[in-house]
Amino acid sequence: MRKSWLWPTLCLAIAGCKGTTTPSADASTKLAVQKDQSSTSYTDAAATTSSGHVEATLGSIPDNLKTEGFSYFGLDNLKPQTMKVVTEGQQVQEGGIERKLLKVTPQTALYQQDYIGNLANYGSVQVEARPDGVYTVAQDGNTLPKPELELPAIPTKGKQWQIDGSTTVGGKAYHEMGTATIIGPQKLKIGDKVYDALLVDETKTINFDKTTWADTDHTWYVKGLGQVKTDSTLKGDKGSRNIVLLVTG
Repeated sequence: MRKSWLWPTLCLAIAGCKGTTTPSADASTKLAVQKDQSSTSYTDAAATTSSGHVEATLGSIPDNLKTEGFSYFGLDNLKPQTMKVVTEGQQVQEGGIERKLLKVTPQTALYQQDYIGNLANYGSVQVEARPDGVYTVAQDGNTLPKPELELPAIPTKGKQWQIDGSTTVGGKAYHEMGTATIIGPQKLKIGDKVYDALLVDETKTINFDKTTWADTDHTWYVKGLGQVKTDSTLKGDKGSRNIVLLVTG
């Protein structure tokens, strides 16, 4: 689902505001450098320890957190993913997402997900794996008023949950409210690849920068990869806008 991952994208699409993170001079080359590294670079995050926490490595994550939702969200894979964002009426943007495992406890595993390459200005989010599912807990370093469920631990067909999320995007208040529904397994073709994916739909109302938008999202997840495609359509007083995020490698 689009959820927190595309808050900055919607900010740009709806009102043309800038993201809170500015790309560095070498942002467009960062992803290419990472992809040239050996695959063993992605097996574990750099080990870190602190009082009350075990080492933050994939191998240290407790089994009770390694749920089906955990795998569909791609949290068992730290390899950067290349992707592009196609926004109606705007130039295609290409870059990727990089995941870092920050902290592991017996009941949580905290990750940071950063946009990289030409998507770097879209910022970052922090997501937390828990025994009951995967939650977004912060955006661009700001803790959310309450965690927002991204995927339940057991993503059963037909399962629904309420969306009620608030944050600040580009210095402006953002609020979304609606319903998420697991549609179920589907075959999904992107380019010459066919994935066994899980489709999750969202319908919600977005209030942002004194505007209101009806938003419909279709998001496909693949085990071990995470979000591979999101197709969002927004309709409001200023017209309509379609935004598509696709994994490209």
